[in-house]
Amino acid sequence: MSKNTLPHSEDAEKAVLGGILMDDSAIVKVKPMLDTDDFYGFNHQRIYAAMLDIYEDGKPIDIVLLSNTLKDKGELNKVGGSAYLAVLLDETPSAANIEYHARIVKEKSTKRLMASEAQKIVDASLDSHTSPDDIPTRLSIEKNHKIEINQAGSVVKQLNKNVSAGYPGLYPCYDLLARTIRKVSPGHLYVVGGWTSTGKSAWLVDFVCRMYRGTANNPGIAIFSTEMSCEQYMIRCISNETSVPGWCITENVMRPEQAKSIIKAQTHFASRNFYLYDTIYKIEDIERTARMIKEQRGLDILAIDYLQNLWGDGSIYERMSRLAPVLQYLAKDLQITIIALSQVSNQHARGETGGLINYKGAGEIAASADLGIELERFKDNQDMMRFIIKKNRHGRVAEGVLEYVDGYTRLKEVREEDQTNG
Repeated sequence: MSKNTLPHSEDAEKAVLGGILMDDSAIVKVKPMLDTDDFYGFNHQRIYAAMLDIYEDGKPIDIVLLSNTLKDKGELNKVGGSAYLAVLLDETPSAANIEYHARIVKEKSTKRLMASEAQKIVDASLDSHTSPDDIPTRLSIEKNHKIEINQAGSVVKQLNKNVSAGYPGLYPCYDLLARTIRKVSPGHLYVVGGWTSTGKSAWLVDFVCRMYRGTANNPGIAIFSTEMSCEQYMIRCISNETSVPGWCITENVMRPEQAKSIIKAQTHFASRNFYLYDTIYKIEDIERTARMIKEQRGLDILAIDYLQNLWGDGSIYERMSRLAPVLQYLAKDLQITIIALSQVSNQHARGETGGLINYKGAGEIAASADLGIELERFKDNQDMMRFIIKKNRHGRVAEGVLEYVDGYTRLKEVREEDQTNG
């Protein structure tokens, strides 16, 4: 394939660059989606790289500063001069559709990469000196991870930028979490463990519903379930929101006012940035889906229910050992919070281990977790559950109590005075 016929869209690339010049805040939407080499033309690559430099310096991206930056690099004439930058600005009617155009640029870039990998297979197949065993049999379209010089000064600059903007994170919706982690922060791995039938999934449903409670709350949340179906998760969410038991919803047995609340709850969740999957069992597919949601819709929280059911080669110890650092890396790379539900070891369930929670399969899970939570039912009252923070990499540990209410549809935090009075 001729280089000139490789997939690209000059119009989409111009729209992205022109959109940033028109509204420099738009680069915040584009930066997580596009790398410099996603642009096809050399001139567009250098213009975008200069824009990123200006953004990292905390300066406004306008045509004058962009021209001076490119001039200082000796690249202004190579990209077409200030006249071409003016063309980019003049030909862009609005920055409103910049994410749409950025997706086109990314898709074309991915196709070029696939074409390049496919050509390598063809070239190797036609080479008489190449053994069939040395010919790749699948495309590898993942770009090499870029290694950059990450001086402490750049980290300090980003820290100050986050602090000035209000440090990122979501209110955790439970008083116990608010007192310990303060915010559900991006880049962290939370692991929630409990014995079989303790209520891990019920806790996750309650957590999600608390996150979405109220008309303004709309974080991006994706649940990957390896047990319950998407419908069963949605039934639990609707039941949590309305306090109508799940069996009433499935059997359509309810009073008129309950039916109205069900319709309202359905509309509530349908309008949220909420995603449910029940047929994805490989961490590679979870990662691919998460990246797609992050780029196209925005993603804040990824939840897996539960770790031990994910597919992989080897024993459960080998699978969990490999999985733990992958989840930790994915949380940092996508800047999301990952909440992973996990079974606990038999020894831990019998109370033989003490100390830090022992998740089933490998100690690496606990080691990788930024937050380690254990859920434990009261033996003498199955409606009550201990909510224990056993590990907190960034703060203190603590313990609280949750109580099932409204026919097992919702969890309520029990305050210390309530426990005393009870």
